[in-house]
Amino acid sequence: MVGVSNFSNTALLNALRSTRKFTSRKLVVCDFVNRHLLMAYGMDYFGATEKSEELGKQWIEKNRSILTSTPNLEVIKWVDIFVSKEYESNYLFFIERYFNDSRFRKRIDTCGAKFFEASKLSYSRNYLLETLAGLKTLNQTKIICPGKNPSLSYTMEFLKN
Repeated sequence: MVGVSNFSNTALLNALRSTRKFTSRKLVVCDFVNRHLLMAYGMDYFGATEKSEELGKQWIEKNRSILTSTPNLEVIKWVDIFVSKEYESNYLFFIERYFNDSRFRKRIDTCGAKFFEASKLSYSRNYLLETLAGLKTLNQTKIICPGKNPSLSYTMEFLKN
């Protein structure tokens, strides 16, 4: 999984090398989900959506030679996950759980508070709930993420339980 950050080609190559023995690999460009982070910094929904998708396109273009020369690699954009029927039911599952399970809500809010102050907690909450639903939709057992991503670590740990 890759975000809209500018992590280096070296980090991407290392992540891909670590999975070279896999018979099939999916690289998820987490551009669309990052609109929540852009909105937390003051962008409106449409501006944040447009900007996050543009950053994703730029990242793919910048890394095109690596991506196209890597065997058994499928590149997926977050929006492709977001529009699936399975995603919708997974998202509704996590939303319902958030509102009906106080332990789950506390875990999401605690993790979200690591990224933003209380006034912006809804953005990190929405980011985490959407990430949970997306990863459940992908139904992957192994996720490699270049760099440190505490929300992804939390999400993967949660899905194991």
